[in-house]
Amino acid sequence: MLVRSDQKLAVTKWMDNKSVVMLSTAQCIEPSDTCWRWSKKESKYLHIEEPSVIKNYNQNMGGVDMADPLNSYCPMGARTKKWTLRTICHFTDAVCNSWLQYKEEQKESNTPAKESLQLRSFKMILALQLLNRNKTVGNQEQQETHNDNARQEEPETSAPKRRKPITLPPPQTRKQTEHMPEIIETKVFQKCHREYCKKHFRAKYVTCKVFLCLNAQRKCLAAFHSS
Repeated sequence: MLVRSDQKLAVTKWMDNKSVVMLSTAQCIEPSDTCWRWSKKESKYLHIEEPSVIKNYNQNMGGVDMADPLNSYCPMGARTKKWTLRTICHFTDAVCNSWLQYKEEQKESNTPAKESLQLRSFKMILALQLLNRNKTVGNQEQQETHNDNARQEEPETSAPKRRKPITLPPPQTRKQTEHMPEIIETKVFQKCHREYCKKHFRAKYVTCKVFLCLNAQRKCLAAFHSS
């Protein structure tokens, strides 16, 4: 340990698995404590002395020290030398703070750890929700106009084309209540996407992009978004 002449700054060097150097204006070695460390040379745990500044750092570490390993687990990498894209990717990795807040809320609600999202899944779901929000009304109208023109150009005697399977959205998107139904002007009614329901309807939900029938007895809308 070295202390500056005015006694307001101390440098402490401690040998852990590697040498650790700490610069502090509040603490140094005393009062020291003991801790367990693994010795590669002796292949066992040893009881060694730990400086006060190291102990306080280990107890209260956070912020940058916690963000660096979290970002290294599943970083948003971009193979580019452009500083703009690298900066955007780095800012996107700040989602780790939201994930830590999410974990704290899960603990407060006594949610089992197995039901909580891991960091990679949390990022994926957040990205999907942001992409769905960025779809403008203009793009939807353009797509509808294109579909209407395609229907008019098709001859009436043409054989019906096989429809592509619809990919169901993730549960986090299905449980949102912001999207509203839209009645599609078509002669062919679509089958309800709720399981075991065989009814046909023309109400399509913009966010989910699935057809659901509105009926007081079946309640397909509530059942689909809560399952």
